[in-house]
Amino acid sequence: MTDDSALVVADHVSRTYGRGPSAVVAVHGTSCRILAGEQIALVGPSGSGKSTLVHLLAGLDTPTNGVIRWPGLGGLPARLPAGSLGLVFQGPSLLPDLDIAENVAFPLVLSGHPGPSARAAAVMMLRELDLADLADKVPGEISGGQAQRVAVARALVARPRLILADEPTGQLDHASAAIVVALLTDRAHELNAGLLVTTHDPWVAAQLEIQWHMIDGRPRFSQAMVP
Repeated sequence: MTDDSALVVADHVSRTYGRGPSAVVAVHGTSCRILAGEQIALVGPSGSGKSTLVHLLAGLDTPTNGVIRWPGLGGLPARLPAGSLGLVFQGPSLLPDLDIAENVAFPLVLSGHPGPSARAAAVMMLRELDLADLADKVPGEISGGQAQRVAVARALVARPRLILADEPTGQLDHASAAIVVALLTDRAHELNAGLLVTTHDPWVAAQLEIQWHMIDGRPRFSQAMVP
């Protein structure tokens, strides 16, 4: 399989914050790719560079050196079809002025779905996470753990081809984490989507087929995963 069929490719990518003696290298020269159907756990302690690598692969940050490409998705993130890239952020990410169903439906609305059908799909996705009773609430009325599960629903509702989830279970108890991980892996398998989940939880990592270990800004993986 060539790089042209990969969903995302990082070619000798580094990310440095600041300059001079105070500069911090969050990601060192890294080459990797994610293929359709791959399910990857990016494992490492806090501060190891996991979130920075996810932001680079999502096109939310620009590498200091190297190149990120999205050949299997059709180009640059800004030009991708809405919903083709599903993101779950580590911190709060819901829009406070929208109710929960509207938050989940947002990627569908952006891609041109009529409001009523987008909301119906959002409620169905919330039901899969046992959150349907929150549909009419606003983010300020729900817990942090519930908000994280809502963010997972939003990332999946548009049936994305690439799913990047940054610590999606970090605020959840084990039972809720198990539901979220099962939904991510099952939906990725159903869609033949690439899935990357960052985690410091060995149990979560064990649920995915491939593990990348992030150490001091450098992921470690088998040679077969490197372009």
